[in-house]
Order: sequence, then structure tokens, then C-alpha cells
Amino acid sequence: MFDVDRALFYWINGGLQNGLLDWWMPIITDPYSWGPLMFLFAAALILMDPKKGVMVIVLSVAAVALSDMITHQVFKAYFERVRPCGSLPDVHLLVGCTNSYSLPSSHVVNSFTLSVVMSWHYRKLMIPIMACALLVAFSRIYVGVHFPTDVLAGMIIGIGFGLGICEIQKKWIPLPSELRSAEAK
Repeated sequence: MFDVDRALFYWINGGLQNGLLDWWMPIITDPYSWGPLMFLFAAALILMDPKKGVMVIVLSVAAVALSDMITHQVFKAYFERVRPCGSLPDVHLLVGCTNSYSLPSSHVVNSFTLSVVMSWHYRKLMIPIMACALLVAFSRIYVGVHFPTDVLAGMIIGIGFGLGICEIQKKWIPLPSELRSAEAK
């Protein structure tokens, strides 16, 4: 399994290497790069439906905070997997290599948690939202800081967190639009 993981890592990290991706992937992988886009997206949600928008944003922030905390405190502490940039030779490293563990990718867990929560409540936006999460996932391998299995685990865990949070929210804290549709039945 590790041989396949390593071969796929080198194919993405080195085999796909080119100037455009070398410039673009560090921007995609940096969560601060997403700040202005996230602000505009949040503002649009609030303008479209203020009550629902605010509730979904609060739910999303809480979901990502929870997924991030559990990922760091439970999963990474349990697996203690060293990042490829700290364990493999000839990694095409485009961002700093931290000492934190690699499995699962917190960036990917958080991106997919957020994407699922947002897509759950704004289904028409699912494709662009999920495309952004997939770009973040790909970037983590391309920039040299995660193995493909770190990313795959992050996707699975993030989807699980997102769906779990949405189910809990649906049962315990219905959004204004959910209340309206329940009243119409």
C-alpha cells in the first residue's frame, strides 16, 4: 500500500510539475488566500436570505472548528504519520514543511466539512463548492506536504463530519427555510 501511495505522490508532486501549477497550487493551498472569496460568498448568502445565511455561516464555522480540533487531537495524534516532505527524498516542496503529522490532511478535512455543510443548504452551488474542496485536496499533494492517502482520509472524514453536522442541525436546529417547508406540508 505504501508503495502505491508513494508512487502516486511522486507522480502528482513531480510528474505533473509545471510553472503554472507551481505558481497556482501554493495559493490554492493557503487558507488565507480564500479569505476574500469566502467573505464575498458569505455576504452573498446573507443578502439572498439573511436568516438562513447567518445560520449556515455560524453552522459552518462551528463544523470546521469541531472537525479541525478532532482531526488534530484524535486522528493525527493516533496515526503519527510523518509528512512526505519530512520522510521522502526529492520532494518538490512549494510551501513550508511543518512538524505536525500528516494523516489525515486537516486542510482537506476542513475543506470537505465546509463544502458538505454549504452544499447541503445550497444544493445549486454544490458543483463549484465541491470543485474548490477538490482543488485544495489536490494542492496538498502537489505542494509536497501530504500523501494521497492523507488526502483521501481527509475527504472521507470531512464528508462524514459535514453530513453528521447537517443531520444534527436538521434534527435539533431547523433553519428558517426548513421551518417554512415543514409548515407547507
